[in-house]
Amino acid sequence: MIKIFDFVLFDNNLDLIKLRILEFRDVVAYFVIVPKSENSKNDLGKLREFFLEFKEQVIIIDVFENTKLLYDNIRTILKEKYESFDDLLFISKENEIPNFNEIEDIIEEVKFRSLFLIHSAFCWNFDFISINYDVGTFVTTFSKFLINPNLFNPLWINKGEGAKSNHEKIKNGWTFLNFHKPTQNEIFARENLLPSVNFNPATTYRLIKRPSNFELPKNVGILAYNKIGRDYMKKHLFLVELDNDSNLNEVRKLYDTVSVIGFSDNVNEVIAENIGESVYKSILHLPNNVLYGEKPLRDFQEEYKKNEIKRIVETVFPQDQDNIRIIYKGFDDFVGLWETLKNEKFSEIINPS
Repeated sequence: MIKIFDFVLFDNNLDLIKLRILEFRDVVAYFVIVPKSENSKNDLGKLREFFLEFKEQVIIIDVFENTKLLYDNIRTILKEKYESFDDLLFISKENEIPNFNEIEDIIEEVKFRSLFLIHSAFCWNFDFISINYDVGTFVTTFSKFLINPNLFNPLWINKGEGAKSNHEKIKNGWTFLNFHKPTQNEIFARENLLPSVNFNPATTYRLIKRPSNFELPKNVGILAYNKIGRDYMKKHLFLVELDNDSNLNEVRKLYDTVSVIGFSDNVNEVIAENIGESVYKSILHLPNNVLYGEKPLRDFQEEYKKNEIKRIVETVFPQDQDNIRIIYKGFDDFVGLWETLKNEKFSEIINPS
């Protein structure tokens, strides 16, 4: 019978350790916890009574600082406790939790090669999920581990390399991000449903409401729940092909954000460049030939411009209750809530006189 070894790099979130052990104690043979630092190792002492209940399954080894020593220690543990060379090793950071209840595809695939699990990503609470998946847990067999002494460092220190690798990737499990008491500098990100505080308005993906039928760990309530989103309204102004921007600072006082949008035949776009306090400027590429439909070029370009405005509206991360005002070529064309705008084609609602 194949045994499952769950290797976890612990970085001070005790709730995540409790969650994975309570969730999968009947499936995982051994949870091998590797503290990331001396501070992490000391924190594990707070779970001493909890670990007593699972003392036959939980193994805590030394701090992760010497890759060779770590490999040697783990190799010794495995050689004492393995069932067969096909035993499975799951190697995760503490917030990357595989779904061990659904590993049939993993068992079949890992017979031929090691693989990465692609986790569904949750931020701050489990009501919202990222539209992107995170490359997370690495899965291999005991036999492959024995011939790869350099296994742990790239997996736990530079996990991004996993996304670029040629390993097979299977969707499974969850990544829980920022499940901790929120810090002051996270306020903007939490209010605007962003996955982290290191955001770029042009590239950051937003969180979406978790589908009601989406499976979560049964014990997910252990994790700290942080409310995200906001209930109050913000006002956003979008000035399209503005002739004079000398009064932007005065205009800014009336709105939470002001976005200036221009168009150019230059293919190198400028997206939401900050030019003042909550004032942004975008220069978008305008095609010089008709890309779709059979309209004359000028008509096509007008339609194209209006539809591109929506792309820039999304860079201020509006919520349903937010007020959107668009001034197009000096005409006050539309004032409305994002809730009514977000599913509309802008070329059909912006009609300058």
